[in-house]
Amino acid sequence: MDDNVVQTNGPENVVDVNAQTQENVEDKDESSDRKRKLTSDVWLEFERIKNKDGSQSAKCNHCKTLFRQIIDCILDWKLDEKLFSMVLDNASVNDAMVRTLKSWLCDRSAIPLNGKLFHVCCSAHILKLVVQDGLKVIGEFIHKVKETIKYLKRSPYATQNFNSMKVHHKIKDKKKVQMDWPTRWNSTFLMIKSVLEMKGVFWRLAQTYVIINSIQLTRRGKLHK
Repeated sequence: MDDNVVQTNGPENVVDVNAQTQENVEDKDESSDRKRKLTSDVWLEFERIKNKDGSQSAKCNHCKTLFRQIIDCILDWKLDEKLFSMVLDNASVNDAMVRTLKSWLCDRSAIPLNGKLFHVCCSAHILKLVVQDGLKVIGEFIHKVKETIKYLKRSPYATQNFNSMKVHHKIKDKKKVQMDWPTRWNSTFLMIKSVLEMKGVFWRLAQTYVIINSIQLTRRGKLHK
């Protein structure tokens, strides 16, 4: 492996650059009260490629470096003739690297079936895509649940009413309604589960607000007259 490549991309140099940047920022902040803006130099690690249709894509400059690092590990561990498959997530960087790696192994006749079963995509990511498609069927219901929970968390009055109704339905105070998070797709299931466990409370709350809205509309009508 090229020592210069390792030295250029080694984590020790990243730490040095970060430390140097921090020192520069601290020196400037001591003499200025202006607000600071942070930016990322991520495009230094990629090359912009213009496609025939006019769109742009990005090519990672470190795919070959990653390939060489993996080859070194395979040879050091003496696994070059013992590999069957490799599990990776669906990042495009991995796709480029694994094609080069598979070609290298096939040239050595080191993997079965010419590498047709070598690249195994991350099952968790595939499952997430399947689940997201399934959730679209009940998308309207999920949206209403989210908006209701947001309202409860945003309104102290609604939260107080909700907690009072939990006591009426003999639901433990520790039991909370959970909000889902985009980065944790199983949290949608936990959100729906928590709502179903307290559906009596939500029904009673909905009826209460229907009555309140009806009274308010009646009052507005009388005032308008």
